[in-house]
Order: sequence, then structure tokens, then C-alpha cells
Amino acid sequence: FEFATKFSLPVIGVVSRSVGVPPTSSPYLNPGKEISKHISNKLPHWQQEGKLYFVTWRLADSLPAEKLEAWNHEREEWLVLNPEPWTEAQENEYHQKFSQAMDRWLDAGEGECVLRKPPVAKIVANALAHFDGERYAMESFVVMPNHVHVLFRLAPDIRLEDAIHSWKSFTAKAINQHLGSDGPVWQRDYWDRLVRDGDHRANILDYIARNPERARLAEGEYILHRKEKDVGGTPTLLEATTGEGIAVNSGFLDGLPTAEAKAKMISWLEENAKGTKRVQFKLRDWLFSRQRYWGEPFPIIWKDGRHEAIPESELPLLAPPLEDYKPSGTPDPLLSKATAWVELPNGSLRETNTMPQWAGSCWYYLRYCDPKNTDRFISEEAEGYWTDDKPGMVDLYVGGTEHAVLHLLYARFWHKVLFDLGHVRTPEPFQKLVNQGLILGEDGQKMSKSRGNVVNPDDVVKEYGADALRLYEMFMGPLEQVKPWQMKGVEGVSRFLARVWRVAFEEKDGGWAVSPKIRDVPCTDKELLRVVHETIRKVGEDIGKLSFNTAISQMMICTNAFTQVEVVPLKEFTQFLTVLDPFAPHLAEEINARLGSTALLSEAAWPAYDPAALVRSEVEIVIQVNGKLRDRLSVSKDADEEAVKAVAFGSEKVKEHLEGKTIRKIIHVPGKILNIVVG
Repeated sequence: FEFATKFSLPVIGVVSRSVGVPPTSSPYLNPGKEISKHISNKLPHWQQEGKLYFVTWRLADSLPAEKLEAWNHEREEWLVLNPEPWTEAQENEYHQKFSQAMDRWLDAGEGECVLRKPPVAKIVANALAHFDGERYAMESFVVMPNHVHVLFRLAPDIRLEDAIHSWKSFTAKAINQHLGSDGPVWQRDYWDRLVRDGDHRANILDYIARNPERARLAEGEYILHRKEKDVGGTPTLLEATTGEGIAVNSGFLDGLPTAEAKAKMISWLEENAKGTKRVQFKLRDWLFSRQRYWGEPFPIIWKDGRHEAIPESELPLLAPPLEDYKPSGTPDPLLSKATAWVELPNGSLRETNTMPQWAGSCWYYLRYCDPKNTDRFISEEAEGYWTDDKPGMVDLYVGGTEHAVLHLLYARFWHKVLFDLGHVRTPEPFQKLVNQGLILGEDGQKMSKSRGNVVNPDDVVKEYGADALRLYEMFMGPLEQVKPWQMKGVEGVSRFLARVWRVAFEEKDGGWAVSPKIRDVPCTDKELLRVVHETIRKVGEDIGKLSFNTAISQMMICTNAFTQVEVVPLKEFTQFLTVLDPFAPHLAEEINARLGSTALLSEAAWPAYDPAALVRSEVEIVIQVNGKLRDRLSVSKDADEEAVKAVAFGSEKVKEHLEGKTIRKIIHVPGKILNIVVG
């Protein structure tokens, strides 16, 4: 430390000696040492002595019950498909799919958001700073309107759950006292992550600092705390900045905003003859750089060093036949081999370059709409029919992010040229763009032959079937997210498809026969009817949002409902098969045919859901005693407070916490909570 400060070197992760952590010890996760893990309220928590933690907790009303229910359903299905012990890739996937999704919801500002009030936020900020340097070394935190992010390092003798409990317990009492309220302030659990390395720490610090900006908060709606430097000084509470940031550990650039730091840096380089300022534009010009025989030839001829277009009567210009069309290894284009085609009688020479990459694919979508038109590549009538007077030609374009500087770049250029020339009436080629995430190897790395982590889809189809492969790719997570491949996940999805099959059939005499549970009768089970119609509604909506993973989760729920009843009505099961068909067409069509249908599900109308069927006849009520969960009970959705109290007082789990105590107050939130306050 003394050496570093003497020579103005950056110091990362220095912790006060009063915390009891040796300054030379690494603050990052050590995979070679034991990691303590426990489960609380179904959430996993990890601890390793003397390490950095990134922890998030939220207000009790910060997320709607329906969102949490959907989140829990998807999470439970994921846990079934990913049994422990987890690999590092699985742990990363868990945090991406569930922790990060929760962060996005929290930033949306659900609930009453009492932390938006400065006096309430300061209660939390002061509590977090109170024992800094004694029980923990605080690196950074932000108090958002409905949640808190904290990055800190614990003293060796302090347990993570004890530190979190201390912060939450103290602040809950203080906030209730300040607001004149009672009841739970914080949601019971919390999310924690061990910091892996310096890059991970830097990303977290950046995430915390930019959280208010991402959530579009104004000054005074949050409190941001960070150490100005890793060495010395007293941490200060800072307001958010909407700028690019301040340079730190950067010598003569320290304290400068990013733009000023860049300008000063360039000036220093120029003054010291070490560099000059230059703007470098980069374009991946694949359109012409890779010469191939199959590319479109240019309709250009050369004579006396000048070029001109060939007459329209000679279009389209086709490439000459070549027996040897392999690249020659010389700068000469392939078509130069066809000398009889290149050399014209009048002494002109044809252009021999081709356009093998994007020239055709830049406008093929237009030709698809009118492929047999011999006068135009697309007529006004055909264009109007397909575009329906929308601003873009193609409704949805799904492609990787690399397409932004490749196909999309050229297609947009070509389309705008055609628009400016009056050949098309839409100014844009695509109305909506979605970038799908990469599927990584099981090791969490990008698939490549050199790494040996490539998954051959033919092998997966051979062992599990095409439906399982399709379904797993859609179930892995949100379409836009980068996801690691897991063969265990394919096995889990395959088991789900097997459950669907067993709803309809049973083994008999070495084969499969229609299950006696399948009957062509009206559905009298209201709960089953509700689940089926909820599945029709949710799958239809999720397909429109490209949320295939949550649609599959709902179909898993529906399948479980079918397995738990004595009678499976044929009409409702066929409706389920219809919504399953786009995801697993081979299985759905096979089951449908074996059940006696002669029509294809793929040609059937999408089933309509009945809003009346979605209404629950019963709801689950959370029963609390002094704000702590003691039981969950089902009651009629129309039950009043007296009816709910009667059910609650009959619960053995509730009785044991009321014995010998006086009931001071009862708080009833219809359809959700009954909180019994005792003393």
C-alpha cells in the first residue's frame, strides 16, 4: 500500500485493518476454497469468508403478485431441469434469467416506493454506513425507490445473513416509526452474489452507479454512495450523474469528465509526439471483398479506361459457365478465366468482379412478394397487399447483433435507394428488429471447433427427437439473452413431452392405447378449465411477445393439471394440443391423429379463451402473525374478513403463535393477506 501510494499507482480492494481482513488477501471468490451455501425461502445464498458481496433486497410491495407467481413458476421449472450441483455456467444462467429479470422489474418502480422520499432513504443510507470499517467495508450502495443494491466486504466473524438481518430489522422499525405505519417493510429474502474478480467488481460498481440513470430517476429520488477512491478518504453520499463518468486512478486525468479526459489525453499524445487525433470509420465491406463464382456479375463494360452500364435489353446478365470455379489464389477475379465471355467483339471488356455476399439478399424479400412478375421486381399492388400501408416492408427481422454491420446495413441502403428512385413506397425495409442471443457451449464459451464445445443438432435429434431440440432452444431463456447449452435441459424437456404423451395414452400389450381418462365429455372441473383457458391466453400473448420460454412454462403447468384429474375432456385437451403444436408439431399432430382427428392442428383456428373461465373460485390468502408468515390458506374469492378470520383461527400453525397472547389488531387485504397483530 505504501509503495503504491508513493508512486501514484492504482490500488484496488484495500480494506480497513479494523475490519479484521488482511489488506493483502484477495477480496474475490476463491473456487478452490469451501463455499458455504444455504437455502432460505427457496432462494440460494453463498458465503466465503472475507470476500466481496453484491446484495439486493426490496420493499414488501415492490412487485405485483402475478409477476412473482410467473417468475416463481419459470424458476421452479428451471430448477427441475437443472438439478444441483450447478456448474459455473448454470449459476450464471440462473442469475441472468432470474436475478437480472427481477432487477429490471424493480427499476420499473412498482409499489408505493417509500424510499423515494429523502427522509426515508436517509434512514437506510445511514444504517448502511453506520458500521462501515468495523463489521464490514462498504464499497458502494444505492437506495432506489423500492429496492437497495449494496457492494461490501464482511469481517471474518460476521455472517452474511446476520448483516442483512441487522440492516433490514433496524431500518424497518425506523421507517414504520417515521411513517406512522406498521406491518412488513421489506420482502423477507434477498439476492446475493459473490464477486468473482476485478472485472466483475468493476461491472457491479458501474451497475450501481448507473442504476438511477437507467431507471430515469430525478435528483432527490435516490441516494448513491461510493468511495471516490479505493484508498483513504471518507466515503461520501453522492447524487446521481447523467454524464459519462469521472476518471479515477488515471494520473493527470483524475477528476475529469470522460469527454474532457479524452481531449486532454489526445493533446498530451500530440504534444509528446506519441500520437495524433484521427477519426477511423470501419466498414466490413463483405459485399465485394470475398470473390466467389456464385456472386452476381456487375453489368458493366470497360473500354479505354472508362466504364458504362450494359443496355437494359441485355439484362439480366448471367455468369458464364465455368468448369473450374475454385478461387485461384491470385488477385484476378474468377470470371477472368472465361476469356470468351470477358472480351467483347468491339474491344470492350466485361467487369469480372462479382457480388457474392449481400447483393441478392438485400432485396429478396421484395421479390418473394411478386416472384412471377416479368415487368417489375414487385408491383405496387403486391407491395400494398403485403405491407398494408405500414412504414416497413418486413414485419419482423430476427438476427444476430453482427447483422447490424452486415446484412442489415446493406439491405437498408439498397431499400432506401429504391425508395428514393420511386420503385418502392416504404421508406424502411424492416419494421421491427429482434437480436437473438447466442447459444454458448456447456462450458459457457462461444461454440467453436477449436474449443471442442460444438453441439451437433443431428445428434440431439437422434437421441431425443426434433421436438425436444426445438422446445429446449425456446425454453432456455428470453430470445435476446445469451444462454449456455445444457444437455440436462434437453432431457428435462424430453420428460415434459413424455408426460404430454402419457396424458393421452397408456401402455397396453406392448404398445400404446388411448387412455380411458380421455373422454369426449364437457369439462366440469372449474380449476382445470381455468388452467386450460389461462394457457390459451398466455401462450397466445407470449408468442406475440416472442416470450417462448414463459409460454412453455405455462404449458408445463397445464400438463400437470391434466395429470391430476380423473377425466381429461377431449375438447380441452385438443385445445391444449393446438397451442402446443407450434412448439412441438410432430408430437402434437401424432397425438391428435391417434385420438381420431383427421384435421391438422397446424391448419386449425387458434382457440379462443373465455374470460369468465379465468376467474378463480378460490384464492390463496397469506396468514401472518405480527407480519411473519405462518400459513397459506385457500378461501372463496368472495370470502369477507369474518370468513377469512374463521379459517385462519382454525389453522394449527396460526394457533400456536396466538396462544397466551392478546390480539391487538387485524389487518385484512381482501384476496391477499390477513395479518394478526398480537401483544
